Amino acid sequence: MKAWHDAGVVHVLLESGEEVQFEIAGNPRLEAATEAQLGHIRLMRAGLHWPEIDEHLSMEGLLRGDHGQPVK
Repeated sequence: MKAWHDAGVVHVLLESGEEVQFEIAGNPRLEAATEAQLGHIRLMRAGLHWPEIDEHLSMEGLLRGDHGQPVK
């Protein structure tokens, strides 16, 4: 698995070759982060973690379309 940020979009390349993409817009922690913070994505067994901004998104949630948006 590989993950990166580019121009307001987080890309996750899964081992299967499938790519999951989502915009940071709507996620308050990601929107407020610097480019350097957004670029420091730790791959975890269960998902993605941005240590400097204490944001964690599970792969299960990402695949459901949950990108850390506030509940309406």
